[in-house]
Formats: sequence, C-alpha cells, structure tokens
Amino acid sequence: MANLYCMATLTKPTVAVLGLGLIGGSLALKAQSLGYDVRGFSRDPDTRAAANDAGIGTADSQDELLQQLPDHALVVLAAPLEPVLEMLPKVLDQTPESVTVTDVVSVKSPLRDAAARTPHAHRFVGAHPMAGTSESGFHAARVDLLDSARWVLTLDRRTDLTRWAQVAQIVTATTGQITPASSDAHDRSVAWISHLPHILAETLAIGSDWQPALGLGAGSFRDATRVASTRPELVEAIIAGNPHLDATLGNYIEQLMQARELLRTGDVAGLLTDGHQARRRWEQIKDEALDQGQVIVHLDAPDAAERLIAIGTTGGYVVSCTTARATALVFEPEK
Repeated sequence: MANLYCMATLTKPTVAVLGLGLIGGSLALKAQSLGYDVRGFSRDPDTRAAANDAGIGTADSQDELLQQLPDHALVVLAAPLEPVLEMLPKVLDQTPESVTVTDVVSVKSPLRDAAARTPHAHRFVGAHPMAGTSESGFHAARVDLLDSARWVLTLDRRTDLTRWAQVAQIVTATTGQITPASSDAHDRSVAWISHLPHILAETLAIGSDWQPALGLGAGSFRDATRVASTRPELVEAIIAGNPHLDATLGNYIEQLMQARELLRTGDVAGLLTDGHQARRRWEQIKDEALDQGQVIVHLDAPDAAERLIAIGTTGGYVVSCTTARATALVFEPEK
C-alpha cells in the first residue's frame, strides 16, 4: 500500500455546504470542530434552524450563501445525484474563479460530464465518502461519522491538482483516507462493492419472503440482507445514474449461471475455494500494515495525476494533504 503526505499550509478556506443531510451535516459539524469557517444551506427551514443551533451559520437562500463567499472558498454539493446535476453548473457559474466546487455523490462520471459542459470544469473535483447509515437528515448527522472514512477524490483530464489538493486537505483533516481514481474507475468499483450488493440484498429478501424460511433466517440471512433495511429512496439515490451498474449486474448473472452449472456437475469445491480466498484477501488488505517505501511526488510535475492514480490502483491512499507546497511524500508498496 501507499500513503501520500502533502506538505503543510497555514490557511483554512471557508467551507460552504449546500445540503445539510446526513453526510453534508456530518461534514459541516466536523469541519466546524476543526476550526473551519463553515456555512450551510438547506431548503428546509427546520434543518437551517437545527444547524444554527449547532453553531453552523446558514443563509436563507442558496444564492445568498454563494454571493457572500470569500475568495478561495470550497463549496460542497451534498445532495443526491439529480439535484446536484442541476446545481453544479449554476454554482460554477455563480461563484468566482478562486472558488473550488466538490460533492459527495455516490456516482462520479455524470458529474464529470456535467462539469465538462461548462467553461469551469477545472474548478470541480468529484468526491465520494464511503460512509453513512440507514438514517437521513441533519438530526442523524454526527461529528464523528466521517472519521477514518475512505474517500475517492477523482482525477480526470480537466482536474486541477491545486484544487484537488485543497479538497484533499479538508478530507484528510477529518482523518479521511483518500483513494485517487478516475471517475470511471470509481463508478466501476462502487458498482461491484456497493451498488450491486444493494440489489442482491433486495432480491434475496424478496425471494425469501415466505414461511418457514423467514422464521428460520439467522446470521447468514441477516448479514446478506442488511442493506435492504435502508429506506428505498435512499438506496435509489445511491445507485441511480451509475452507467456501469447494468454491465456489472450482467457479469454477476453470468457468474451465477456458472455457479449453477458447477452445482449441477458436483464441482462446486473450486467456486467455494476461490470465493473464500477472495474474501480473505479483502480482510488481509484491511488489516495489513503499510509497506514503507518513501519517495517525493511533485504535484506540479506533468505526470503527477498519473502517479496519484497509480497509487490508488495499487491500494495506496492519501492520509494528509495541504496546499502550501506542491510536493508529496509517498509510501509506495514494495514490489
């Protein structure tokens, strides 16, 4: 694995969070606790009141909030995909050149494409925290929800690395760990490890909805259907718009067909062994200590984005990043 450390800076930008639900509210609370100037907006007046009670200054309208932003602020779009697709070009158009815009949506390539249709694509950095609960709303937000969470920050053709580092600085200040990846690589990955499991949990729950099966359901059924207990509208917001999910589901169906054939021929041992070993590899990746091989990465180098993506591809992640110097200390995996 690899860790990336960017050198320190002395300033903290204003953070404006548009959408104060579970993720946006938790990010706002955490940034506020770290001394950032945090401002927020929600269309719900009760949410604005609750945020104000928590010490987060809110505006009565999105336009008002954006008009009052200082230079070099960071705007976080913390809403589901469809509203953010509508908000993104407007926010980019309404804010000055020095302002950077990011998001927390679980699908990245549609937002990359939406930004690319504007003259401000270089000011957008896609982000996705792999964190959450089955609840929603500011009342469910927690200051520690995003602690040690794994994030993806996207690196695409139009990404400005200076702005990428600005977003990374705030994410890592919350103890987040960043996997650098392209938008397409992110969407392919979450289609397998997040979005497909939701579909499998739902279909397993539906298929098992009869007695005595339900009465006999225990640990395996509970674990395999856990995410089906999430409110349907929240799941729809998570998985909707992923252009890779259809192909991923098709690939999985092919694997199920192969598994059925192995069952019919009595040759299921290989499938079970491969699955067991794959699961163990995931556990080992989560548990293993980092192999330390230190190199300096210069973020202003022509190949800096490619270097960062290569780090993410090999399992590395960013643990600290700031914007004072365009250099990074990388712990690369042993070859």
